[in-house]
Amino acid sequence: MSTDYAGAHRRAVQPHDARGGQSVPGPSHGHLAQLAALRSAGNADAQGVPIQRALENATYDNADHAGAALAQQFFHSCDAATQRAYHFVVNVPSLGAYANLNGHTQRWVRLWNDYVAGRRAPTLAASFGYVVESLVTEVPAYQPAAPGGCTIYPQVPVGGTRPDLVLARGGHHVAWLDLTASESADHIFAKDGWADHIANFAEVTYPSLDAATLALMRQNRNNVGAVSADEFERRRALALAEYRRNKEYWHGLGAGFRKSALRGEAIRTTRMSAEMLELQPEHLQRFIQAKLEQRFHAEIPLQIVPSILSAMNVGSVQWGFRIGTNQSEKTGDVWLAEHAVRPDEPVVAAAPVGGAVAPARGIPVMPLLLFALGVISAVLLLQWLGPGGARDHTGGSS
Repeated sequence: MSTDYAGAHRRAVQPHDARGGQSVPGPSHGHLAQLAALRSAGNADAQGVPIQRALENATYDNADHAGAALAQQFFHSCDAATQRAYHFVVNVPSLGAYANLNGHTQRWVRLWNDYVAGRRAPTLAASFGYVVESLVTEVPAYQPAAPGGCTIYPQVPVGGTRPDLVLARGGHHVAWLDLTASESADHIFAKDGWADHIANFAEVTYPSLDAATLALMRQNRNNVGAVSADEFERRRALALAEYRRNKEYWHGLGAGFRKSALRGEAIRTTRMSAEMLELQPEHLQRFIQAKLEQRFHAEIPLQIVPSILSAMNVGSVQWGFRIGTNQSEKTGDVWLAEHAVRPDEPVVAAAPVGGAVAPARGIPVMPLLLFALGVISAVLLLQWLGPGGARDHTGGSS
C-alpha cells in the first residue's frame, strides 16, 4: 500500500462549509468576543467554553467525496481541539499540571514567569504557539477525535515537509493539517507543495498572542487548572510504564526484521545477488515493506516503513533507505500502537479528571499509551523543531 500522491489528476476545490456557504473563508478573530468568552470560563479547563472556529484554506478533493467528507470531519475536530487548547493556555498560563509536559511547555513557563516579573521575555508569542500545538498533539484531553476507520498521526515527515497532523485510512493519507497562529495563516502555501502531494488539506489557526490577551492572562496567572499535578504525575507514570513494556515487545519483534535474519530470504525472493541488491536498494525497500505487511496484516505506505523500523529498533539503512531518508520514531510508535498490540496488554479503568475522556473498564488504554508516546518523544520533537522554532526538518535515518 502506498500513500496516494496522485494529486495532478484531481481538482482541489473549496467545499461547502458545514455552516452553510460555498467556501471556508478565513475568519476574523474578534478579540472582544473571545475575551468575554474566556472571562466567563473563570478557572475552568475551557470545557464548554464557546469555540470560535478558525479553519483556513480548507481544500478538498471533489473527485473523492467520501475522502473529502472524512477530511472535513477531521478538520473540524482539529479546529475544536485547537481552540480548547488555546482557551486552556489563556485561562491557565502557568499550565498547571502540564508545565513539564515537554521542552516547549518548560520554555513557556520560564518565559511567562519572566514576563510576569517584568523581565525581558523574547519569543514569548512563538513559545505560546508551540504550547498550544503540544497540547493538541500530545495530551489526550485536547487531541482531536479521528473519524471512524481512520487514524491521526502527528508530525509525519513527507519529503521536505512535516504536517502537524495527518489523517490516514487503510494506510493512505487522506488529509494533512497544519496548526498555526492566525497571523501566520497561508504559510502552508510556502511549504513543500502540499497541493502536489495531497488533495485534502487545511490550516487550523488559533489567535496570535496580543496585548489584550496578555492582559487577560495576567489576571489568570494564579489559575491552576482542573488536573492536579499529583494526578498528572500518576497518569504519566502509568503511561510511561505501559510504553516501556510496549517498546520492549516491539523491539523483540524487530529482531525478526533485521537484515541478518532475512538476508537469505531477500536474495531468494528478489532473485538478485547481495551485491546487486546493494546497487538497487529499491528492491530491498519493497522486500521489507512486504514482510511488514505480511506480519501485521495491513497495507503500509513505503514512506512510513523507515519510521516503523526505527520504532522496532531496526536501522532502516540496512534495508536501502539511505541516510537522509525522512523518518520519525514517534510516527512508528503510533502505527505500532494500533497494529502491534502486545498480547498481554492490560485493561484499566480510571475516573475522568478535568473533562478528559477516561478509558472505560474492559477497553485497552490507547489514550494512555498515546499520551506516553507524546511524553517519551518530547526530546525527539525538540530535535526536529530545533531551539529556534524551525517547523520543517529532514531527519537522517540510522
